[in-house]
Amino acid sequence: MFDIAGQLVVEKHTRLQQNINRDTKTSINLTLHSEELQFLPYVLSRRDLTVDEITGNLIDLMLGGVDTTANTMLWVLYTLGRNSDIQEKLFKEVRSVITKGKHPDPESIQKMPYLRDVLKECQRLYPAVIASARTFGKDIVLRRYRIPVQTKVMLGFHALSYDESIHNQPTKIKPERWMRSSRQHRLSPFSHTALGFGARMYIKTSR
Repeated sequence: MFDIAGQLVVEKHTRLQQNINRDTKTSINLTLHSEELQFLPYVLSRRDLTVDEITGNLIDLMLGGVDTTANTMLWVLYTLGRNSDIQEKLFKEVRSVITKGKHPDPESIQKMPYLRDVLKECQRLYPAVIASARTFGKDIVLRRYRIPVQTKVMLGFHALSYDESIHNQPTKIKPERWMRSSRQHRLSPFSHTALGFGARMYIKTSR
């Protein structure tokens, strides 16, 4: 994937440079009117990043910012369509916070806890990423198991999501299980880590 993305970046950079060589005015426009450019031509014209850095960022944008968001929204709409009670409850919460003619902002979203619960429950049932891998930088002992340095460990989010020892009735959709104010449904913060944790947390995660 990195090789393919890198090739596309190089091809785009070549075409961009050819345009600049044909018309020096193009170079001026790239600098002065960057808000009118697409993302990739703008970044290439700035020359602040190497090709490898640009390629890595593009892959992150596509996989982390587009595909995961689209996949999550698809399953949220599917869930709401099949569960009219959840849909109605969420609709009432949104209407109580977002008045006519207004758009959601970070402050208003913080006032919609049920929206957060629905999103997390859909992410649990239909995770955009089913697993993640980490390579240990040092020897570590986990529950009396010694894991040597440079060992790659896989964490299966999909398996954790349906583990009955972690989630009560794991196959049933229950947004209320994520309610922060409910002791009855209180879960470990590590019961759902599909967006990562700590320094390696997914960039769009909000707490």
